[in-house]
Amino acid sequence: MLLFLYILFVIGSGIYFFLTWNYKHWEKRGIPSPEPKILCGNLQGAVFGKKHVVYDFDRIYKNYKNQYSFVGVYSLRQPQYLITDARTAKDILITKFKSFHDNEVADMSDKKKDPILVSHPFMVKGEEWKEKRNEMTPAFTRLRIKAMYSIFQETAEHLKMALLRANGGTIDGYETCAHYAIDVVSNCIFGRDAGALSNGKSKILDMGRQFVFSTRFLLYFMAVQFLPSLKKIYKFSAVGKDVEEFFLNEMKDAIALRLKNQNKRKDHLNYLLDLRAKKNLS
Repeated sequence: MLLFLYILFVIGSGIYFFLTWNYKHWEKRGIPSPEPKILCGNLQGAVFGKKHVVYDFDRIYKNYKNQYSFVGVYSLRQPQYLITDARTAKDILITKFKSFHDNEVADMSDKKKDPILVSHPFMVKGEEWKEKRNEMTPAFTRLRIKAMYSIFQETAEHLKMALLRANGGTIDGYETCAHYAIDVVSNCIFGRDAGALSNGKSKILDMGRQFVFSTRFLLYFMAVQFLPSLKKIYKFSAVGKDVEEFFLNEMKDAIALRLKNQNKRKDHLNYLLDLRAKKNLS
């Protein structure tokens, strides 16, 4: 019995030290930091599902913004910076951005496991990130956004009609905004209306939600926070094969239709086609 209690004590102590050993990281470096809680660090609300993670960061930001330009926080076990000063943020994002452009998600997967996610400009790093940034930045200039205004306006008319159909009744604001957003995105990227506002549902929206709200990815992300070396051992696929095939087929169909009709519509798809021609891609 004593041996069992001793083994239990050793195992419990090992788990406790594993979960908390990193919690002196900022204190050792003389950087201010709120007191972390075991298991969840400074993200108590998010970990226990009480509120969105943004509210945890907002609470810390408000407590420290008038005292320091940055503070140390803990995302579960991982130490991270939280910038609380606009000038410091500008310095990081512009002057010294070459030291900060990589992100923690980039190493969680690879192109074999998840070609769609890993090819996203926000998920790549190093020279590839610079190339993607140079390709995509011209797509979001003021003039190009202004050129797509008619698409936004057309979809806004659909939104107005959807609100009028409610005839003063109760509407789901979250779903209505999601329908509007997916119709705009579909119009700009695939060159066609997704039909979410007019039909009340959309295949693109359903598949997009599987892409964004993946419980498997959330669990993997949390596991990596506890054991960062997991990223080197196992690469994760956040996008299911059915979702990947759906969006690839959507894009192929959109390109084929655009080329067939020789339509020079001023949208994001048109920019991508011009970029493809410029870079001589197939």
